[in-house]
Amino acid sequence: MGGRTFSPVADITVSGVTPTLLAAANPARVALNVHNNDAGTAMRAGDSTVNAGKGVRVVAGGDASITATGPVYGFSEGGSIVASVTEETN
Repeated sequence: MGGRTFSPVADITVSGVTPTLLAAANPARVALNVHNNDAGTAMRAGDSTVNAGKGVRVVAGGDASITATGPVYGFSEGGSIVASVTEETN
């Protein structure tokens, strides 16, 4: 694990209308950790085609760790929510 960098990103408001970019592509990414800060609304994480029924589901108050190096988008299953994102890179 030596040499890895852990970089928190400012909280991101995730829309339920269009996909919101959570993190740009990064070939050095080991993991993108996504936390859904909302108490009642789930969100999805995935590529630019993510929507309320497609992508990794992150329940309200839940977390997901994504190991893809491409861009990652979020989409709320309801109204706008806030997500916390931290990127781990080599």
